[in-house]
Amino acid sequence: GLRDASKIASYIKRENLPIEVVLCSPALRTTQTLEAIKPVLEKIAEVIIDDSLYTFDPVHVIERLAEVPDSKKEVMIIGHNPGIQSIALTFAPPGLQRTRISDKYPTGSLAIIALENGSWDLSNPVITSFSFITPKEIE
Repeated sequence: GLRDASKIASYIKRENLPIEVVLCSPALRTTQTLEAIKPVLEKIAEVIIDDSLYTFDPVHVIERLAEVPDSKKEVMIIGHNPGIQSIALTFAPPGLQRTRISDKYPTGSLAIIALENGSWDLSNPVITSFSFITPKEIE
């Protein structure tokens, strides 16, 4: 878990992902992940550890995401299964990545979703890109 988090932190830094907001479940493993990656999240405007995310119900997480101001373009969600896998599957386009996520969403994996309209209201999202990275794929 923590070793995987350090790999994800390295990936975030190497790819220069400009994360502005982090929504995190208060579960022990998720907050440990947050602490492990915090040093590389230089542009964070806000870290939100939200008790309502503890159960990580996908519908609630998407509702919570809709509350993020549209001015924030890069949001990271740190959660746990089965919820995080369900959310990734909601937005994954048909194909290999969707199949991979359906088969398994390993601990420490990262799904990166880009939206066209720039709004966090996900009632009718237009996905412009989607990528799925597991810790094993990061050198």
